[in-house]
Amino acid sequence: MDVSEPGWSVGELTSLAAKAAVGAGLPWGIAEDAANIARQLCHWGLPAAEAIVADLASDEPGRTLTLACALSDGASPDVLSSMTGAFVPLLIAPALARQLEDENAVVISDAAGTDRLHVWRSGAVHLSGPNLSAHGPLDLRSAAPGEPAARLHRFPTPDPATCKILTGFAHRTYAPATEQSRMAGAGAGLLDND
Repeated sequence: MDVSEPGWSVGELTSLAAKAAVGAGLPWGIAEDAANIARQLCHWGLPAAEAIVADLASDEPGRTLTLACALSDGASPDVLSSMTGAFVPLLIAPALARQLEDENAVVISDAAGTDRLHVWRSGAVHLSGPNLSAHGPLDLRSAAPGEPAARLHRFPTPDPATCKILTGFAHRTYAPATEQSRMAGAGAGLLDND
């Protein structure tokens, strides 16, 4: 599909997110989790493609995705307070929502003390501000009780420039076509009717 045309499906975006993560040098396990994170964020109506690009194009590609995987695998959210550097807090929201047991909601704040993200046990998420990146250490604290108004769960159309960046990462995983591979059976061959 041409990345400049609208109409990306959630499946297409999650597949592209996984390939882009591998293209950025992450192992397939983390790439599969990146696809799951993208799917969940899309269902919440949040900018999944932009969040993944913010992490993969950072100085430490995949840092937040790796942290999100650790949280999904049971790591304590307390680890957030000991990590410094750039993060994309939105990417850890699905893992945090699954871990909330005793609390109704948590707030993630950045090193400057600015609230960046509210996550409710129900899976509702509120992103504070337009900037997806934050600098750690990140502070995690209980939020006041109360549930946000129901969100419109609509798949946000990814920005074409963001999709081109994801596609660029994904293209790093593709094998180049060669004459030898075509003769061995890859592709259509030398003639259209092969």
